[in-house]
Amino acid sequence: MTRMDTYLFDDVDSVWHAVLGFLVGAFAPFLLGAFIILVFLVYEVREPEDPVATVGDVVEFWSGFGLGILLRTAPLI
Repeated sequence: MTRMDTYLFDDVDSVWHAVLGFLVGAFAPFLLGAFIILVFLVYEVREPEDPVATVGDVVEFWSGFGLGILLRTAPLI
C-alpha cells in the first residue's frame, strides 16, 4: 500500500494561489486576466518542484478563479 501526500492547500503559498485566482476571476478585465493566467502557468511550469505539486498549485489557482467567476456572475439579491 502506498502513502498519499496532500498537494492541495498544503502551505501558505497555496492560499496565495487561490487568492490570485479569485482576484483574476472576480475583478480582472478579460485581456489582463488572460495575461495573468498565462504568466502564472509559465511560472508554475518553470518552477523546480515535483510535477504533482505543480498540478496542485494550478488546481488551487483554478479553484480561486472559479469562485471569482461565480462572484462576478452571481445576481445580487
